Amino acid sequence: MRKEVIFNEWLQEVSKYPNVNYFRHSGATMSLMATIASLNGDFNFGVTDYIKIAQQHQVSKNHSESSLRNFLMKAIKDGHFVALDNPLKKTRKTLVLSDTLKKEYRNWLGSLSKKFAA
Repeated sequence: MRKEVIFNEWLQEVSKYPNVNYFRHSGATMSLMATIASLNGDFNFGVTDYIKIAQQHQVSKNHSESSLRNFLMKAIKDGHFVALDNPLKKTRKTLVLSDTLKKEYRNWLGSLSKKFAA
């Protein structure tokens, strides 16, 4: 399958999930969502850690730390992430996906698996 076809299929699939679609602006913003989902409230990680991990997964360095931080803060304000009280370090903001985003994220991954399997 050609890259353009895969990308177009991916865009069609992600557009079915509005909360996941919120993150499709770039690889870095998708990486933020995936990182926070995979760490699932691990208190050893916080906002700065999520940003550094997302920047490592960027194909191009089109997002500065401050732009990713601003995006992340907006996503928190918009209800996509929930901040947890961190017992290890009070100044660290540990995040988890909101229940709505978590459900959509799992459904989206499942739909991608079905679509691209075979």
